[in-house]
Amino acid sequence: MENNRGKKKFKSLRLKTSPLYLDLVNVRLERRWDGLDALQKVRSKFGDSAKYVDLAAEERSLDAIFMDYKPNVEVEVPVPPAILETLTGLAGPLDQEPGDWFILEARLLLAKMYFTCGKRTEAMTILKDMFLHELQPEAGWPIHAIRLLAECTSLRGWALQQLISTSEHWQAEAPAALEVLQQAADVLLVYFQELTVAVNPSAAGGKPANASAIVISPWMEAAVHHMPLLHLLLGDTASAVEVLRAILRVAENPFSKTLRLSAARQLALLLLRAPHIYTAPPAPPPPTATVTQSSSMPRVHPTLNRPEHLHPDHQAEELVLVLTIAEGLVRQEAVQSRFPNDRPVYEKWHEHVSAVYDLAVLALGTFGKSHLVDLLEQSMRFSFDNEHIWLQFGLALISGGQYDRACMVLKHCLQQYPESKSAALMLCKLYINHIPNADEAISFAEKVVEQYPAMAAGRLALGLAYALQARKQMTHSVREGFAAKAIASLQAACERDPRNPACALHCALQMATQRRVTEAMVLVLNILQMDPTHHDALWLLILLQTSLKNYVEALTACTGALDEYPGDMAFVKLKVEIEATTSGVASALVAAKATLNLAAEGAEPVSEGQCELWLLFTDLFLQNGQFEDASSCFKKVPDNLSAQSLYYRGRLLAHELRLDDAKNCFTSALATNPAHVDCMLGWLPTHW
Repeated sequence: MENNRGKKKFKSLRLKTSPLYLDLVNVRLERRWDGLDALQKVRSKFGDSAKYVDLAAEERSLDAIFMDYKPNVEVEVPVPPAILETLTGLAGPLDQEPGDWFILEARLLLAKMYFTCGKRTEAMTILKDMFLHELQPEAGWPIHAIRLLAECTSLRGWALQQLISTSEHWQAEAPAALEVLQQAADVLLVYFQELTVAVNPSAAGGKPANASAIVISPWMEAAVHHMPLLHLLLGDTASAVEVLRAILRVAENPFSKTLRLSAARQLALLLLRAPHIYTAPPAPPPPTATVTQSSSMPRVHPTLNRPEHLHPDHQAEELVLVLTIAEGLVRQEAVQSRFPNDRPVYEKWHEHVSAVYDLAVLALGTFGKSHLVDLLEQSMRFSFDNEHIWLQFGLALISGGQYDRACMVLKHCLQQYPESKSAALMLCKLYINHIPNADEAISFAEKVVEQYPAMAAGRLALGLAYALQARKQMTHSVREGFAAKAIASLQAACERDPRNPACALHCALQMATQRRVTEAMVLVLNILQMDPTHHDALWLLILLQTSLKNYVEALTACTGALDEYPGDMAFVKLKVEIEATTSGVASALVAAKATLNLAAEGAEPVSEGQCELWLLFTDLFLQNGQFEDASSCFKKVPDNLSAQSLYYRGRLLAHELRLDDAKNCFTSALATNPAHVDCMLGWLPTHW
């Protein structure tokens, strides 16, 4: 009953406004404290409202001290004695109900000061005595009072959330904290609605506030940010998702953009990290008539609930929708100006831009790469001076097959950031894998090695670049020189990072090409000791065993690899070739029947590995003189212009005495691979 009487008193007391008082409201709302000096000079004209000028002066003093201070519940800071004495006098005895707007605001300001100083016990005592858990803003409340209430409830919820995170009984205390956070979120959204009215000239009822001068304190959004986090602490991911969805359904206004953007980022991250618990949002209810503003401020806020709005049915669709909302917000608000005065705002929105586009890259990389390049190209408008965005753009171009353009982008990034090892390494990899240019690859790899001599990645890239250069040389002595440099660089990479399997594997591969089989075997065994299931190391081990003519060990290793990777066509092909070498073609064909039947079951569509397997069986049948069986296997292979496929086609045509067609196939195969010895041998009889 006492609580109800308190609420009735607040509702019945309405402040008589005046032009001077409305000017004071705008000064406090916009934090335009230089305008307070002029109002203090005409304090006598305020009449009964003059005490609000004194309260505003104390609020200005608090802002000057704590504007950039973040509250900490673990560490207390000294309370300013002069401000404490003045506010305590203005707030009146705390054991009495605040029956006046002025006392209410003074106590809210006093509670905010205690929270800011880390004295949560004193602040919560003040708010508890004011029945804050039942206090809701209603029509007639001054907007700065709603702001103070939003800040205090947010700080109270923030403090409770921090306290329960270190409490042994936090799970039992969490519902109370969630209730406070929900109330803070409701008050904040009401405050945003009232701000929209205050800056509207037709609805402000006086001089409208300057929207650009109104600063939303991060404390006021803390409640909304912490609500989903508390649900996650409780292990209730579904409720966290629903809270974020509810925020995004609230109708947008100029002051809720940052809040909605943060919610969109959090929701996108949850949808990416927890796909296994995804539940589609419930279908929207039928559209209702527009709610008009009544004398009592509504607790339910306007929502985006119209039938033409998209209702996602699955995770990928909702993720794209959420990121589209986030991208639209950052594109509206991102500051592109580089003037020093705009630097703080630019850095704030730059962080949002980077986060949103990073999430978009993850989403598009997970659910499909379409429009990835276009998306990152748009992001360059806002973050062209950010190395991370440049690298993301370069990777997107590489994944889209636009290698020349990716090269230009990464070179420009390296010009802007000469010490960027990532850009140099990406360029080196690009010149090795996609645009074979050993000189450029060596140049960028040496740049990384020079700047970061202790980094293994630079030595690895340099070794691979030297290996590429060695393969291009026609003179044996020059080729051996570059091969020796490649091995030396790769050994240096292994020394700097002995537990990196990539360094050891590439070093072993280069040693194997130089007939240093024993040394390569040691490196491969070291890799398998760290990771017994390493696919490439197992494959290289089998090849090294066959080069040493240890066919029994190679066959045993191949069988073990197939147990680990059943159906892997690379290991299947190796096993058949080893059996053909050790037991003859006929025995290999008999032993491979089960594998042949397995491949035939999945022949539609035929994968690359299955194509190689069919070509292998074609070769075995040809060696065994079974041309009909070879032709049957070759027909399983889709038409392609590889040198090996053209060679087998020529062999079969030559057997059918279609010599002109066979000669054309051998000629085409040699045009594709001039070093194909079997094609040369098959080509000669067709010219007799």
